[in-house]
Amino acid sequence: MRERARLPALAPPPEGGPLRLIALGAAARFTRPSQPGLEAALAGGPLLRLRPRNGLGPTIAFNWMNADVEAGPSGRPALAALRLRPVMAGVEYGIARGRFAAGASVVAGYSFNGLDIDTERAGAGRAIAVRNSWVWRPGVGAWWDVSRRLGIHAFYGYLFTQPAVTFASDAAIATERLRVDAAVVSVGVAYWIF
Repeated sequence: MRERARLPALAPPPEGGPLRLIALGAAARFTRPSQPGLEAALAGGPLLRLRPRNGLGPTIAFNWMNADVEAGPSGRPALAALRLRPVMAGVEYGIARGRFAAGASVVAGYSFNGLDIDTERAGAGRAIAVRNSWVWRPGVGAWWDVSRRLGIHAFYGYLFTQPAVTFASDAAIATERLRVDAAVVSVGVAYWIF
């Protein structure tokens, strides 16, 4: 009986290509908040890709977003736009087949929030400040490597966060938590740096 050749424990790195450990890029994200008084917006942000895997593993996400605040507590225009910059980590269950990879993930972290105030118009009930907030997000995404170094990414998820926003009028200053839960759709490009 003939003996079968033993397979190596680890596959050799791809010849003439990256090790596929980390890819960096950028993504365009469209967000649609569920809360009345917040409008959909388009934003850009960083994209980080870790080595594709089969099964459970770590993941990192950013999902930066903008949301126009159309109304404050009085129902009048708040004349501002929220800027959320979350940094999140969590777990992903992935499936990798050749150049294609897909996965479902749950991540959580902290959002560094800001406010872009419309200084061209006056109005009561204006949003004047926002605090940072905790954030979490489930989602699904897919990658396709179009070449040895370049890959494209498509993603859909739902982001949950409630930053405290301060509104000012002639009569009072009030702070309330805004529910900025939003559907997130993004498309991006990443480059394997090593």
